[in-house]
Amino acid sequence: GKDALIYGDLFNGKPLHAQAHFLLMGAACLNNEEPLGPQIIAKDALFRGCVPGEEAQAALLVMMELFCIKEAREALEDFGPVLRALWEKDIVSDGPIEAWHLNENAIREFHPKHFSQEDAEAIRESSREFVMWMQSGEDQ
Repeated sequence: GKDALIYGDLFNGKPLHAQAHFLLMGAACLNNEEPLGPQIIAKDALFRGCVPGEEAQAALLVMMELFCIKEAREALEDFGPVLRALWEKDIVSDGPIEAWHLNENAIREFHPKHFSQEDAEAIRESSREFVMWMQSGEDQ
């Protein structure tokens, strides 16, 4: 369907966000007590299959941020490896990563109830080094 209950709230007409939420909360079986990057790498085919285009990739990044806020707060301070895993495994391309990184209001635009300026700044600061590296086009 196109609707989903996400953290107790009904979301209508946001099917890509709903799919990303179900991926993170169900299909991917993520362990929020372990680093997320290696878990994404281990399940890269699943993630790639669930985000076929840039709109779905953008939704995944927003929902990944929300997942970190609600389920894996440690990842807010170490999000670079998550972005690197998503990027290196061709799950999310440069454009959606750059757009997400520039938009501290991504969660506010999705659902203001879960927005925190501190969290938005923390997750982007912890991913800044990777984003700068990615933009420079350097090899690993």
